[in-house]
Amino acid sequence: MDTDSIRYGLSAVYLLDGSSGDTIWKKSFSAWFQASPVIADIDDDGTYEIIIGTDHVSGPADRRKLFVLNGENGSVDFEINLGSGIYHSAAVGNINGDNCPDFVVSCNNFKATGQAGHGGRSGKKWSATALLDVESANL
Repeated sequence: MDTDSIRYGLSAVYLLDGSSGDTIWKKSFSAWFQASPVIADIDDDGTYEIIIGTDHVSGPADRRKLFVLNGENGSVDFEINLGSGIYHSAAVGNINGDNCPDFVVSCNNFKATGQAGHGGRSGKKWSATALLDVESANL
């Protein structure tokens, strides 16, 4: 996936060959995307995953969900029903200090949901999602 790029549309995520522009794979959804996908190796297996969330008003099957796709073939590694639309891209970083990537996504239901290992966390939030190393920033 080094020379490839991700493109997203109203109902699908595509992996395109970065040299030719040819479609490598396409994953269709019955929902709209409002935020850009995020590419990260969140399970530290050497393969990138694509993290993308859906809105709250489109197709009933896939709406209000966060999807993690396998970067090699577009299959759904897992999905989380957040009960609300996702309008900002996920932020990825090592939140809990275990040297494995974690991610956080904010929703329009005033909650931020994170994935750390096998569990999730949520709390009040209403803004674009970002991670910051507070100690390094001297805050």
